[in-house]
Amino acid sequence: MIFNDHLLKAASKTNIDRLYKLSWAITIITIIYFFLSFIGRLENKLVYSYNSLLFIIIANICFGMLFLYISRQKAEGTKKAYVIQAAYFMLHLFLSVLLSIHDQYMNVLWISCIGMGVLFLIPPLVGGIMYVLTFIASSIVLSSHDAPTLLEWITHVPAHIILPEGLGFGASLIVWRNYTKNYKQQLLTNIEQRQLVEKNASLQALAIQDRLTGLFNRTHFVDLVNAYLEESDHEEATILIIDIDFFKHVNDHFGHPAGDQVLKALSAIIKQYFQHPNLSARLGGEEFIVFLPETSTEKARDLSETLRENIEKCPFQYKEHTIHITASFGIAQAIHSFQHCYPKADQALYLAKQLGRNRVVVSVI
Repeated sequence: MIFNDHLLKAASKTNIDRLYKLSWAITIITIIYFFLSFIGRLENKLVYSYNSLLFIIIANICFGMLFLYISRQKAEGTKKAYVIQAAYFMLHLFLSVLLSIHDQYMNVLWISCIGMGVLFLIPPLVGGIMYVLTFIASSIVLSSHDAPTLLEWITHVPAHIILPEGLGFGASLIVWRNYTKNYKQQLLTNIEQRQLVEKNASLQALAIQDRLTGLFNRTHFVDLVNAYLEESDHEEATILIIDIDFFKHVNDHFGHPAGDQVLKALSAIIKQYFQHPNLSARLGGEEFIVFLPETSTEKARDLSETLRENIEKCPFQYKEHTIHITASFGIAQAIHSFQHCYPKADQALYLAKQLGRNRVVVSVI
């Protein structure tokens, strides 16, 4: 049902665009024909009634404006748009019947019936109704047989009257079938492309992010820090390592799912606390690392102290359990490269743990 709705809307959008162009093309052609016939240049050829030509011009101008309005309102998929399209189709088919009265070859009827089927995307049910109504109209108007019964009237209709409608309906079925097939194929292609894009995005995210916490992974973090430090025009920067104290106790006492929940919750706090242009990552296990560009070690200490106090006071929830944790911080000035400053921050973190944990230590090396 959803596919059919999308299919009809897409077909309607295509039809509206084509009908808009066709209505103005017919208007221009009819105006030219009208003036040529008016000045007598078509004296020896078939000239249709001026009233019919004026009606065709006015009708196509009105429908052209309607199609323009529908297009600008982006209402191609509404019932109003479907009704207007059907009305335009039927108007031209009935006019082609009337204009074929004095034409023994019924050229206009042939062109209208087959042209409608080839140029426009007409659903089979709508096409069947249109061409049946056109056949009835052409049988009444163009057939000279006066039969007393409906059965005799149908059986005595000349073959050349039913051929235009039959071929037009057949053409519309072929065009609609091909359009439906191509639309389905395009839809499947779009779905596959979207899935491929999503998969590539997911793989790219896995290449740079820690799967559990959503922070950068160590490899990508190191690359970003080194790229930043390689530039020579940066001011002082700082790197700090955060380690959860006695995290093994959390896993042993509450279970590893609880430990994972604590890691995710703490990661969210770190990410919120150290926003762009700061960089944060999970080193592994219960260790996190943050890079603070254009930040002195003194300012980093102040920031870390505030975060440490917040972590200590923050209750982490897992199911019915309330878990309290503390964290130790090691800070070092970030210069030269990650490989140069990381050991200093790690030594400061080790000292923080040696001094009793739940504290911030700045490297003095």
